Amino acid sequence: MTDNAVRCEKCESTNLMFSKKRQLYICEDCGHEFQPAHRRRIFLGYGHDEHAYFAQRLHEDLTRAGYDIWFDVKKLTGGMDWEKFIEEGMEWVSEYPGEGRHILLVTPYSVRRPDGFCLNEISRAIQRGIPLIPVMVVTAQVPAAIRGLRWLDMRDCLPPDRKPDLYRARLEALIRVIEGEPREGDLETPDRSMAATATDASTPASSGSVRVYIGCAPEHRQLAGRLKEDLVSQGIEVYDGSGIDRSSPEYELAVEDGLSWTAEAQANGRFLLIMSPAAVRRPGGTCLNELSQAIVKKLTVVPVMASLCEPPLSICRVQWLDMRDSLPPETRPTRYAFRLHQLAGMLRTGKMDVEGIQSHLMRVLDPIPFDADVQSHVSRFVGRRQAIGRICDWLDDPAAPRALWLTGPPGSGKSAIAAWFAYNRPEVLALHICSAEDTQRSDPGKFILSIAYQLATQLPGLQPYYGTLSIEEMARSMSPAVLFDQLIVRPLREQVTHSGKRPALLVVDEADGAALATDLPGLLASEFEQTPPWLRLLIAGRAAPRLEASIRCLAPAIVDLAQFDATGDVKTYAYGRIARHYGPGSATDAAVERVAADSEGNMLYAGCAVDEIILGGMSPDSLRAFPRNLGAHYLRFFRRQFPDLDRYKARLRPVLEIICASEKPVDIKTIAALLDTGENDVIDACSDLYTLFPVKDGMIGPFHRSLVRWLIVRERSAQYFVSAARGRERLAGGLTPGTRVP
Repeated sequence: MTDNAVRCEKCESTNLMFSKKRQLYICEDCGHEFQPAHRRRIFLGYGHDEHAYFAQRLHEDLTRAGYDIWFDVKKLTGGMDWEKFIEEGMEWVSEYPGEGRHILLVTPYSVRRPDGFCLNEISRAIQRGIPLIPVMVVTAQVPAAIRGLRWLDMRDCLPPDRKPDLYRARLEALIRVIEGEPREGDLETPDRSMAATATDASTPASSGSVRVYIGCAPEHRQLAGRLKEDLVSQGIEVYDGSGIDRSSPEYELAVEDGLSWTAEAQANGRFLLIMSPAAVRRPGGTCLNELSQAIVKKLTVVPVMASLCEPPLSICRVQWLDMRDSLPPETRPTRYAFRLHQLAGMLRTGKMDVEGIQSHLMRVLDPIPFDADVQSHVSRFVGRRQAIGRICDWLDDPAAPRALWLTGPPGSGKSAIAAWFAYNRPEVLALHICSAEDTQRSDPGKFILSIAYQLATQLPGLQPYYGTLSIEEMARSMSPAVLFDQLIVRPLREQVTHSGKRPALLVVDEADGAALATDLPGLLASEFEQTPPWLRLLIAGRAAPRLEASIRCLAPAIVDLAQFDATGDVKTYAYGRIARHYGPGSATDAAVERVAADSEGNMLYAGCAVDEIILGGMSPDSLRAFPRNLGAHYLRFFRRQFPDLDRYKARLRPVLEIICASEKPVDIKTIAALLDTGENDVIDACSDLYTLFPVKDGMIGPFHRSLVRWLIVRERSAQYFVSAARGRERLAGGLTPGTRVP
């Protein structure tokens, strides 16, 4: 806190929480609630151009109106670092969460791309969650990142000295907007484009028009420019992302600008990816970030092969147009014209109708898409460095077992790590995500076909070989073991020469789900050893008895996420999301600490708790409550693990009643005595519960205490409800040392 920190009106404590939903402070020491009494802070952003006089005038008038203004003429001193100055200003404005404002005076000089004077300020304000108020001073092209905002039009009141009455009316409207109380007519709507007379990336998409964002590595910038010119001549709107300076601090904002502009075309938005090793290599490909954002914005990805490379696994199911035989266009004009015609058709329709082996393999192998699963994990991925380092050490060790089992409690990050490897590591040739609920994902035959297709995209030498096979007939007539041998083992041994420094990697996630539905883990256990020694297997899944029994013969290395302290990762994740919503400050810091404490290092709980905070359903000072969306995860876990409800009620519910009634893990022998049953019967029941209620040193308890809070409330757990009262009755009749009745 600064010397001007807000203090409790009652006890003068600075230990306060700010409720954004209720717009008031809550004292953590005495519980007093009060509205903030400080002056609202405003960051005034403008271009240092001929309209700077107007910024000075607004600064003076808003100061007289009772606001504290961060204005560079008053704040900036000689020799001060400009970037540091902006950061300090944004931090100062956001000190009181929900109170700060960023007023942006829009002129061509302030928002031009790529070096507009205020672009960096816009980016920082968005990151901190500071409400932004665009004020149009002169018609200009506006970044797509703020084009959806309502805006105040002051173009008709300049200069103020000549139009004092109109200026005064506009100033009063601005003050109402600052206070969050605009009247009808104060603000213009976003669809009345702030750049109404501008062109290029500020022009609204016309009905049916196709918009294209071009992404490529620097070595193909000339090709991107040629394609833009030729596509524009055919009526296709193009944003050339290859011209963005990646070293510029405004790089991310410019990419967001271009992709958002493209996404305005909705179903007609396209991401044209010019593939080359530098563009799509893992990790560090220059276009991977743009590709990731394009997928999030649901743009249709149209890949073009400019140099031989392996397509990213996230789009391996997407067919691509091979333009290598038409480059450079100057020396192969006829072939280039033909490829351009193909490309234009694909961009207009969004369909990759490419004839040849690629199209044939897509049809007969019919791979399962996992790009949405990967993207959902990668977009929020933080930390896990210890576990990732352990897996990388395993890959580097030539004497290590060929298989590694990544295990851990629910919500510990197994799937996130598997997705991270598939997205970032070039060693990964294929990814498969199983599911107990989706029969296709756990079907051994579909698994083999999907893996074969991914191998063909990452090892192009396999495509001609697969093209000679009658794959559809093989899939119908062969057992999974024989099919695995014909489509995986033999092609890798006979058609591929591995030259990488590290082994290649096959990643199989949620293998415990497959073990509940099919014998896919058993297939891997019996057949994987037949693959060439340069291929390794990463299996991610909970310690389910069926999975453990299946893969034991592989003698895998084991990385158990329960061994690592994830508190730091939880804090990093929670702060990143909460600060973007509430802004930085003591309230955010306190909320992060509470999330970290309550999560006990579990990322699933942390994610649900942060969701509640952001959606306003749970204030940062009441995280002891049960996050509502956590219940949906627990219900899915129980439905998957206990499909036989009668067996659950008869065999497992009595055990769970005792566990839920105790504040600490319970000795298995104690449970057997209390239930008047054999110890082996309780051990068998605990085996069914496995990772939801792990056993350690003969003691069983929940993997996270919130699971008990879910089970003992009938409205949450429904048919899986467990009566803690019955458990307390059992405990009260036969207590043992170390077991305390709550």
